[in-house]
Amino acid sequence: MYLCYLINTYLQVNLGVLKKNEQYNADMADILEYAHTFVPKDEEGNPAQQLFFEGDYLTFERAKVAVSSKSNSNTASQRLDGLIVKAAEFHNQAELLKVCGISDSLHNNCFVFVLHMC
Repeated sequence: MYLCYLINTYLQVNLGVLKKNEQYNADMADILEYAHTFVPKDEEGNPAQQLFFEGDYLTFERAKVAVSSKSNSNTASQRLDGLIVKAAEFHNQAELLKVCGISDSLHNNCFVFVLHMC
């Protein structure tokens, strides 16, 4: 199905370990700037392709704040253009399963929903 196709077509790169703390806005901005170095760029320095920066929901929220703090910068590289911040799908599915465990009637409906996603 389409989800399986997407998983097989994306390239995953190990970004290494940065000694930064995502709890601080300045450190999160440094993390995103480092991740932005992996975005392919054209001759003018504009992003030629978009890349996902995924994390759990708290990381997602902190990254959104860091990206928005750079939104008024002059260049595409300083604005972190081409870097798409999103919550990781595994985290969304785990939260969905937590909700499904609340009652038996919800459990059956959510189980069908999860099966349709795969």
